[in-house]
Amino acid sequence: MKQSKIHNLLRGGGLPVALIPLALQAGYILSVWRWAPLDAFSPVYAVLALFAAIAVAWVSRKAPMRFSPWGALPLLLGLGGCLFFTHVQSIHFPYLICAIAVIAGWVWAAFGWEWCWRLTPAWLLLTLCLPSVPFELQHRMSLLGLTFGGAWLQAIAGAIVICAVFPATQWLPVPPAKALLFAGLLALCTLGLTLRFKPVQTGTPAFLAIEDYRRAGWEGHRFDLTDFDRTFFGDNDAIRATYIKNRQTVGVLAISLKGSIHQIHRPDVCLRSGGYAIDRYEADLFPLSGGGSLSGVLMEIARPGEHALVLTWFASPECSIGHYMAFRWRWNQADGWWSYIVQTPILFNDRAAAEKLLLEFIETFRKDPGSKE
Repeated sequence: MKQSKIHNLLRGGGLPVALIPLALQAGYILSVWRWAPLDAFSPVYAVLALFAAIAVAWVSRKAPMRFSPWGALPLLLGLGGCLFFTHVQSIHFPYLICAIAVIAGWVWAAFGWEWCWRLTPAWLLLTLCLPSVPFELQHRMSLLGLTFGGAWLQAIAGAIVICAVFPATQWLPVPPAKALLFAGLLALCTLGLTLRFKPVQTGTPAFLAIEDYRRAGWEGHRFDLTDFDRTFFGDNDAIRATYIKNRQTVGVLAISLKGSIHQIHRPDVCLRSGGYAIDRYEADLFPLSGGGSLSGVLMEIARPGEHALVLTWFASPECSIGHYMAFRWRWNQADGWWSYIVQTPILFNDRAAAEKLLLEFIETFRKDPGSKE
């Protein structure tokens, strides 16, 4: 009798509790759906996830429901720790993945592992609706030298879930929960070890005196921010400027990262939001003639009528970092971080000349971390 009451309480009152982690990020998700062009179709997958859950409930309506809170407890405890850690570090995507997994864990505890497994299509479609999924899919493919639109890759993944994963989870034997959890834990450990033995290189501090609009023959002009810029950058101060010297042009976007970490975006996301395709992506250390090396990311970008080279990095008084996630680990609001995107056209397909010009510009405008320029 007592167990029956606990079971009913878990089924009836457990869902609102399981939804809390995801609900806490609802504002962020809706904001990205509204403002990020690459995520324009992401809400569709949230709707598809709901329909998939309804379809599973109908197809599997005769499947047994087993009360198994102890089986799901290790997963839920582990997810609680991951949620706390990713929330403290303000790392959105892993947090949201854990939030979806918490809902799956509640289904496992309240209705049994079989129902949790059968709802896999809904969990995957819900993952596809998360912010930045189209960008991440497109970015990973570009690292392999393949060019596909993020929305198309998202659609292909959704089609695979509906056409292949749904039938497989409904009509094939249900795999043991322990085997899947062990495989997932092994994959996470492998990923962790890979990252552990591939440390990200940091460079010397590299701040730019971009508000000095005349230096060494360069003439600069600052542009007013648009309404979209103000929304996109939030509480962070941004400066857009163009510099000209001997008919050579360099554009600069500098952002003082003093606002919320949630309003800080990957430079390649900013570029894709501006309609650019990224043809080449190279993270490296770039030697500076004044001493030291700049840790940055060099990207070759293009859109109709425009072909350019871009160098991006994050700078603090201690170092420069090109890798976005490495920056996120080190970021502290009080440290005085800046983000730089420096861009110049590639003329006559001479990429080397464009790279040389960017580095010369950085050398010219580079200032000491403690300088008040």
